[in-house]
Amino acid sequence: MSETAKPTPSQPRFEITEIVGFIKRALVSVGVPGEDASQVAVLMAEADARGGDAHGVFRLPQYVKQIQSGAVNARPNIRIVTERAGTALVDGDNAIGHLVMKRAAELAIEKARQCGVGWVGTRHSNHAGPAQLYARMPAAHDMIGMYFCVGNTNLVPPWGGMEVLLSTNPASVGRHGGAAQHEPHRHRCARLVPSVNRAGHGHNEYSVWQDQAQSATQ
Repeated sequence: MSETAKPTPSQPRFEITEIVGFIKRALVSVGVPGEDASQVAVLMAEADARGGDAHGVFRLPQYVKQIQSGAVNARPNIRIVTERAGTALVDGDNAIGHLVMKRAAELAIEKARQCGVGWVGTRHSNHAGPAQLYARMPAAHDMIGMYFCVGNTNLVPPWGGMEVLLSTNPASVGRHGGAAQHEPHRHRCARLVPSVNRAGHGHNEYSVWQDQAQSATQ
């Protein structure tokens, strides 16, 4: 967990299950189905638990406003539009990004089990929280997970330039980091972004996480 995730004595502390419940109730109140709201809530709370403060419950007001305005689809039909043995393209139907990326990661894991590699792209998605969440999912199955994202807002100038022409385009790579029989939940996860600082973050452009992975619901 990052230093930013450690509360000071004056800050209240909450159990992860409390945060999950709060997020779920907020999303359900604006029309998100209960099961979808639960999945998003668990991933958002995990972001907070792993130190991604700017990608956890902090984002809830943003998501609620986007759903209320119609900018995000509360009841999407997330579907596979093209598929081969080891690849697929998932259409997110403008859903909350966490739902789209979770489906894509799960599909990639299924395909990797069958083919040795699974490569899944997405379209019509939205903000999905920190990249590491989805690189960790294959790592939990003793696989190497790679996540790459193309942002929709230009925030970064090219090297040596003055005009912003690029998004931050985060990426993450995760793998199992412990002896399977002794440390089944220990993972290594690298997070990369082509800027010194990211929107909503103050971390350096490259960091490696090695910790005891735990479910956000535990």
